[in-house]
Amino acid sequence: MEQNIFADELAAQIHAGRVQIRRDRFAVRQSMPAQYYLDFDDPAYNTPEARQDFTCTWFFDHGLEKSATLEEMRKTAMQEEGWVASHYFPEPGVHHVWVNFHRQEAGFPDIGLAPAEVPVEAVRPRDNKWQQRWIELVQVLLAILPAMLGLVAGAKDQLAKLDLIPAAIAIFAIGFGSDQIKNKLTGSSSSS
Repeated sequence: MEQNIFADELAAQIHAGRVQIRRDRFAVRQSMPAQYYLDFDDPAYNTPEARQDFTCTWFFDHGLEKSATLEEMRKTAMQEEGWVASHYFPEPGVHHVWVNFHRQEAGFPDIGLAPAEVPVEAVRPRDNKWQQRWIELVQVLLAILPAMLGLVAGAKDQLAKLDLIPAAIAIFAIGFGSDQIKNKLTGSSSSS
């Protein structure tokens, strides 16, 4: 009442076709979930309390024809309830999404929206071998470069003095430190 939008007005908007099925992403890809929601032409209807008087049932086909009836959809399509639904399609191609509105109050027929087409793109496999080798190369460089720089800068003076034990400790400390830095950057908790 406070928003001055009632269930009858919301039903009139649905009957007049002033609501569309939208999704949270432009491109839907195979086996990747997308969120589907309803968007009214008048934004005032997107958040009213009157929506609580309706139950939305989403139908997601996995190979149905666009001419399928509501009864055929109920039998074969996957269903989800709520004003927002998450769904993924395991196969590429053009799929369809339907919404049915059921009014909680008795005596009102269900209202159905026309099916919306959802083109689902196939996911191209990535070349993980090249990516994995690149990551390993960066890890090795992160481990070796600080040790080499430290050896040249700090341990060079110790070796020039022929102080072997402090030079060995400096080299060990620099190598251990670079290994710890590499582990922190790559998320590994063990040190080698």
